[in-house]
Amino acid sequence: MDKNLITDELIKIIANTISGGDIPLDDQIIITPETYMGADLQLKSLDFIRLVNAIKKHFKRNIPFQTLFIAADGTMLKDIQIKYLADFIARHLW
Repeated sequence: MDKNLITDELIKIIANTISGGDIPLDDQIIITPETYMGADLQLKSLDFIRLVNAIKKHFKRNIPFQTLFIAADGTMLKDIQIKYLADFIARHLW
């Protein structure tokens, strides 16, 4: 699957998950590949769990999200951009 298509699908999933749940979204926020999950969207742990479930259901794959916040050098990431999440998903779909 093309990475741009994955990014577009991911943005739709995030928007639907946020608008369909209890996650408040500021009307001024536009979700783009550069949007940060925490800093921009204010997603908390439970919100991210709902999002992960929606992503797994959409792509029909068991993606190892437990490794998502571990950088290549082994350090923990505090926040990620949508494009990083899309890259992560793309690596696990191929």
